[in-house]
Amino acid sequence: MPTLFGLVLLIIGLAAGVFFIKSPELLVFQSQALPEVTPQKITLANLAPASVSIFWQTVNQTSGFIRIGTSSTLDQTFRDVRDSFSLNPYGLHFVTLTNLSPGTTYFYKINSGDSLHPQGAPLTFRTPFEETVSSYQPVIGTVINDDLTPISEAFVTLEGQSGLLAAVTKVSGNFILPLTSLGNAPVDIPLTLTVFDKEKSSRVIFKLPVTQNLPPITLGQDLDLTAP
Repeated sequence: MPTLFGLVLLIIGLAAGVFFIKSPELLVFQSQALPEVTPQKITLANLAPASVSIFWQTVNQTSGFIRIGTSSTLDQTFRDVRDSFSLNPYGLHFVTLTNLSPGTTYFYKINSGDSLHPQGAPLTFRTPFEETVSSYQPVIGTVINDDLTPISEAFVTLEGQSGLLAAVTKVSGNFILPLTSLGNAPVDIPLTLTVFDKEKSSRVIFKLPVTQNLPPITLGQDLDLTAP
């Protein structure tokens, strides 16, 4: 017959197991990151007083999320923008941090697979006090393969007045790139949208304002929307 103490330990163990399955972000992994899931080309974009996006790549598809805090105690977690109820594996990862404080230094680490990156001191960024506001409508488009199938994992970037703007395609290949922090970019000046995954890239040249969705972008082929 199991002792009362043994039953208590069993109940605690079962509860902990269920809790970890439901809340994987709360697990703190300290194992050495495998090269296949080590975050590469970590990039900050869409930097604003209350938000920022961070995107990166991994050799193999794996789940990923970010832990942040205003000190080395990383007490907040943010999932990939494509994740809702569960963590999903990606090769291209895109996380947007929200409800941040202006003019504040944040520390962060990336949980990739079952390990934290970096292993030592966390990475940092600082939010600006003010945002460069633009009235331009967002750039909306679709990224496809040569066979017209949608590309569900591609980054879309644009250099803005206050830094890099970025978005990631969804399952349908669609993307929405807000231009709110583009600043007072003059109209009729060509801008270059860069679309890429791990293997191919495209450049889309366009002018402001963008009044309708872009035509489908075939990854690996450039598109000049300013040509007569």
